[in-house]
Amino acid sequence: MDLSRFREIIVQDEGKKNYVYPDSEGYPTIGVGHLMATKVQPDAYKKATGEAPPENKPTRLPSNIKQPISDDAVYAILDDDTDNAIIEARQFMISPSMWEGLGDARREVMVNMAFNLGYRKLNKFVKFKQALMERKYDRAAHEMLDSKWSGQVKGRAKRLAKVMETNNPAHFYDIGFAKKNTPNPRSVSLRPVVQRFITRQNTISNAR
Repeated sequence: MDLSRFREIIVQDEGKKNYVYPDSEGYPTIGVGHLMATKVQPDAYKKATGEAPPENKPTRLPSNIKQPISDDAVYAILDDDTDNAIIEARQFMISPSMWEGLGDARREVMVNMAFNLGYRKLNKFVKFKQALMERKYDRAAHEMLDSKWSGQVKGRAKRLAKVMETNNPAHFYDIGFAKKNTPNPRSVSLRPVVQRFITRQNTISNAR
């Protein structure tokens, strides 16, 4: 998937704030839609707090962050959250072959949804998943729009549904998209944590 494009789209969709704020459901959030209850990697933790995390392992950011964090910290956290969303989107699709069959732009839609919803909520889209399994992408787009989530995110859902229907990434920029300059991801290739997950998933799939 195009990680540079994904970052641009997700910053537009989630917004970017360098301080702690309540999200639409009241949960403490920072950066680009990062829930404070979600762990980050040691590098992102140190950039946000100025200190190494306890035991130098993935850790939640401290809830008492008072000062704004740097853009560098915001995007380091975003890199971690993007890794998590890629893994959760692939898990939702069950098998590597189903994931690969989506096409590049549709995979970005899935990661965008996983980023916003998390795996638990995404996995409740049962009819949506069935449509994807049958490669009926117009029906999958309909299921996206016929959901509580669509009413919450409005234009975002319409853009993502259009990409899902057509696999045309141009529709990411439909309906009032305001293009912003965002730094490129730390790497334009998938990072090791995702590569390890893909290797493990492929091994399990091949063993069946």
